[in-house]
Amino acid sequence: MGSVEVYDWAMRLLPRFRRSPIDAVRPAVIVCLCVLTACGNTDVSTRDASEASLAGTSWILDSYASTAGDTVDAVANSAATLEFDRDDQISGSTGCNRFGGGYSEDGGDLTLRLGAVTQRACEEPEVNAQEQAVLTGLPDVEKWSIEKTTLTLSGSSGKALFTYSSVPSGLSGTAWTARGVNNGVGGVETTSLTEALTLQFGTDGALTGFGGCNNFSGEYVSPGPPDLTISGIASTKKACAEDVTKLETEYLTALGNTANYKREGTTLNLRDSSGATQANFELDTGG
Repeated sequence: MGSVEVYDWAMRLLPRFRRSPIDAVRPAVIVCLCVLTACGNTDVSTRDASEASLAGTSWILDSYASTAGDTVDAVANSAATLEFDRDDQISGSTGCNRFGGGYSEDGGDLTLRLGAVTQRACEEPEVNAQEQAVLTGLPDVEKWSIEKTTLTLSGSSGKALFTYSSVPSGLSGTAWTARGVNNGVGGVETTSLTEALTLQFGTDGALTGFGGCNNFSGEYVSPGPPDLTISGIASTKKACAEDVTKLETEYLTALGNTANYKREGTTLNLRDSSGATQANFELDTGG
């Protein structure tokens, strides 16, 4: 109902108040008009940044603004991420390289400071273009807002520079790619073979993955973070090169030693009962 219609409706009520002076009725009509008009214009669909925080949230890139100002969809399955920890630090991926840095927020205002960036070569042109947009665009961010599961980062002009989708928490139904494995002697190691290792947590307690040579399966129980038990691991019996077989043995042993975990958005760390890291992973958004 528009304000004009509300006014007409209120005026038709006046004759009902014959026993009251018109001056006594008018304030009530004015209050009625104000309340009804305000209610009709209230918008509660957008999260209020003044009462919210980015701390502890994780996101996957949906789109970015090109140097020409066009909106470009993120490269499919590139897992370009952005994570805000609770110590004013950020981390993430461009879809090729990982980066770190810091952030500060004040209501809807946001400042991002990039730090170290890995130096992996980005061979695909679209991935390279996305990386350049992320590394040059994040420091230009000045505003943020969240609507439902979408985070929008904007520049000083108010134009959206990036949009991200939220990353769900938990392990059920997720897939991961290994980034490091405990070798049983000197701690966690990363080699050129490590990124072939995978891990999938089914929605029914089933565990599957690839050990670099053989596929494996098992079971997991996680009554809630940080507790996690992996058991019953069995693999196929294909013979492979010595170094591949060695890593696979270390990997399956590490999984069997797992007693708890820590997930921070798109990263996962498996630990034994003493707190020693057994393996760490990055979320596979294409899986």
